[in-house]
Amino acid sequence: MTTKDGIDPLFTRQSLVRLDAHYLAGQDPRQPLLRVAVHADLTGLPLLLQAGSNEGLLDDSARLATARPEPVST
Repeated sequence: MTTKDGIDPLFTRQSLVRLDAHYLAGQDPRQPLLRVAVHADLTGLPLLLQAGSNEGLLDDSARLATARPEPVST
């Protein structure tokens, strides 16, 4: 939401803050099941991350990609 602020017409910081409040419905945002990409341990799960170069969620996708441990070769 930082590097693409004002570029993505669908996902703006303001719209996501509003949606987030509805999604959480007063629950603790640190619960792993509510913020899987940020708090859950995804070790061993296959993930495909796709984000466009002008997408507001590009930073989140990059953060998730770099937070994952390196793949284990078999």
